[in-house]
Amino acid sequence: MKCLKKSLVLCSLLLAISLADSGALAPTVLKLGDTLPVADLATLTAEITSTSKFKYPLIISVFTTWCTVCKKELPQLNNIGKEAKDKNIELNIVGIDAGESVNKVSSYQRKQKLDFDLLVDTSLSLIKKLQIKGTPVVLVFNKKGQLTYQGSGIPAQWSNLIL
Repeated sequence: MKCLKKSLVLCSLLLAISLADSGALAPTVLKLGDTLPVADLATLTAEITSTSKFKYPLIISVFTTWCTVCKKELPQLNNIGKEAKDKNIELNIVGIDAGESVNKVSSYQRKQKLDFDLLVDTSLSLIKKLQIKGTPVVLVFNKKGQLTYQGSGIPAQWSNLIL
């Protein structure tokens, strides 16, 4: 019986390592060095913009207003924006809501006192292209527009990732 339990544990570990190595656990289909795909998004004034207009370096947080982790994480981006400005570091920050209404996201921005741009992927076109299954998802792109980080949290070493 002990042998069987050890074998199951070993198989589980090997499967987890195999999935991690294959990138199956990554929050998007992007790989390090990739660029963000082009997709149309709605501004909070209901105008249409495109990811092709984003300026780099860039931190993106894909979120939903009902996500409890997002509610804690998004205000941290305010702090990062202030820190970057205080250190004269060029940095753009964008929050992208996954499919909710522009009015709901606009109200959310005011309540959360978020001072960076929020956009809405109303048609989920970017979400589908990135194959995002849940929120939050944080993407960091360097000044060349290349992905340097993806995960479900804001990396502590964000300033090293945007160079």
